[in-house]
Amino acid sequence: MIERLDQSHEVFVIGRKQYDEWSQHWTAAGKDEPYASFINEVEKVVISDSLDEATWNNTRIVRRADAAEELGKLRSERTGTIGTWGSLTVVRWMAQNNLIDRLHLIVAPTVVGEGDRLFPELASKDLHPVETQALSKGVQSLVFDVL
Repeated sequence: MIERLDQSHEVFVIGRKQYDEWSQHWTAAGKDEPYASFINEVEKVVISDSLDEATWNNTRIVRRADAAEELGKLRSERTGTIGTWGSLTVVRWMAQNNLIDRLHLIVAPTVVGEGDRLFPELASKDLHPVETQALSKGVQSLVFDVL
């Protein structure tokens, strides 16, 4: 499921922390790891004011002040999807800048006692359910169009 979702992305947007972790992990993973081939080759945009050089293949850095305009351009120029994975900071920033058309959530049946709202930036938006799928061990895949 996750591999199918990610491999539909034409551009992958990440933050600096995720870049630091993933660039080291996936470049070392080798071609035997199926996801490594995809993530090492796909175009990646890192939103960062602190990263000075991107050494991971097919990666460019976009400063936060320019990111909304740059991602808006990418949305209008590309036919494929632009996605992100695992970075709540990036997703919240994208929501604040009206850059989310579709939201894919993987929900694990884990309860913690307290915490923040997941996406307060989407409170004024309507989420229209598109797809749900039960995965193993009670995990749910939920897909919403953001209206």
